[in-house]
Amino acid sequence: MSSKTFQTVVLAAFGIFMILGIGALAIFRGGGGEGSGVPVVIWGTLPRGDMNLTIEEVFAQSDYQARYVEKPAESFERDFVEALAVGKGPDLVLVSQDNLVRFSDKLQLIPFNRISERTFKDSYIEEGELYLTSTGIRAIPFSIDPLIMYWNRNMFASEGLATIPSSWADFLTLPEKLTEKDTSYNITKSAVALGSYQNVNHAKEIISALILQTGNKIVSAGERQGGGGLASFLDDPAAASAISFYTEFANPVKPIYSWNRALPSSQEFFLRGNLGVYFGFGSEVEDIRRKSPNLNFDIAMFPQALSGAKVTYGKIYAIAITRSAKNPDSFAVLTALTSADGIKSWVARSGLPPIRRDLLATRPTDSYNSVLYNSALISRGWLDPNPLSTDVIFKNMIESITTGKERVSNALKRADQEISALLIR
Repeated sequence: MSSKTFQTVVLAAFGIFMILGIGALAIFRGGGGEGSGVPVVIWGTLPRGDMNLTIEEVFAQSDYQARYVEKPAESFERDFVEALAVGKGPDLVLVSQDNLVRFSDKLQLIPFNRISERTFKDSYIEEGELYLTSTGIRAIPFSIDPLIMYWNRNMFASEGLATIPSSWADFLTLPEKLTEKDTSYNITKSAVALGSYQNVNHAKEIISALILQTGNKIVSAGERQGGGGLASFLDDPAAASAISFYTEFANPVKPIYSWNRALPSSQEFFLRGNLGVYFGFGSEVEDIRRKSPNLNFDIAMFPQALSGAKVTYGKIYAIAITRSAKNPDSFAVLTALTSADGIKSWVARSGLPPIRRDLLATRPTDSYNSVLYNSALISRGWLDPNPLSTDVIFKNMIESITTGKERVSNALKRADQEISALLIR
């Protein structure tokens, strides 16, 4: 290559980097000043109605504009990747912990000189730290939907049970009080839906919560893959104890036997009034009321281990700036939506608890929201490399144990290896 050709290549490359640099500076110019007049396009899977009302309120007196596009969850990843490939991707995207690993190379990192790590940790619940890296922030937390316990008041009262279970130890005696069988030993009423997989709504999330309560993060930064990246730590004695506890509820020879694969889905059984305890997300309250208006139920926090930190699983969403973002108002819109006023508006419409610590500090007086607020504070999650694939992995793990094909230790080791393989693809 001649010196003149080399100089031309270097200048061209320098020009490209200058353009990209100017674009990044424009995106992170801050929240002040006037908007461009062009709406910032946001993609996500959260309900369009609630999001649009939130956007209307947040930007009612602002120069900035935003337009939300709701995408089906089942095609979201494909739609997003295809749009980026042809240069028609959104400026902002709502990223759950389930798709953060796969989307990380498609997002702009927010530098700590824009939002410091200290400010981030002081502002948002601990689960939000899944979006932190050593050099910046992948996304700013926006919404949290914690896993809670729904319980049938009539079933508990009929058996003279004055208190509800708050620890997993309480569930060791609950089945013998609430589970009923007919003359053929078929379960007609159940204390709790645990043990199997396919007919337990949110089985993966329930199992994840049990494992997270042991202190095992399931997937985290580590050296097991020979580098500093993510690694699976599922093959662990504490995780094995959590899996053993879960599967015992589907073992017919155990005193706590209360569930099997022949029963309908756990939510359906609960709606019929035949299930004492159902584990679901906080967002399901109104849906359960609508589907079964005569069901006498209440909610409580997800049960805990007798020792260790309190933990439940939380379905979290955060707003990220995409690498294809062209609108200079993107960062201003992001910061407005994740501010105290933005989150307060979202909470009022969604019925979910706030994800910001300053809003959680103001305790609600009604019984339902107090449970959701307390649950938000202890919500945790893990960096799922591929939710569809890990769902199959968890299902195979549980079913191989309950059918007697594998011991817990072997099933857990195989699941750990399969998740590890997903992380290095």
